[in-house]
Amino acid sequence: MQQLKQLQIIEQSNEVLIILTPLETIHWDEFSMFSSELLQHCPELFPIGEPEVGADMHITYFRFLGALFAIVYEGYSESIWISAQETQAEKNVRALYENLSIMIKTID
Repeated sequence: MQQLKQLQIIEQSNEVLIILTPLETIHWDEFSMFSSELLQHCPELFPIGEPEVGADMHITYFRFLGALFAIVYEGYSESIWISAQETQAEKNVRALYENLSIMIKTID
């Protein structure tokens, strides 16, 4: 699995995001594999459907504690983040962050 260098939680425009920073840059054609591997290493995350692939934005949806989240890749900036997709998910962002933090420590 592509290891993560940093995991950061930020508040931006009334939204809480989890920023994922891999050790190596992820390019648009590697995102589907990256998101699949991330979800496989965290049994509490349940993938939903296939990744959506757009011109510049790629998205993989998953559920955590019953709430809908998205792992988003933005090609121009090569940024990856996780965002809540519904009100219930907004309440679980910090729990997801803690869960991912533990997962990263066990992989390193």
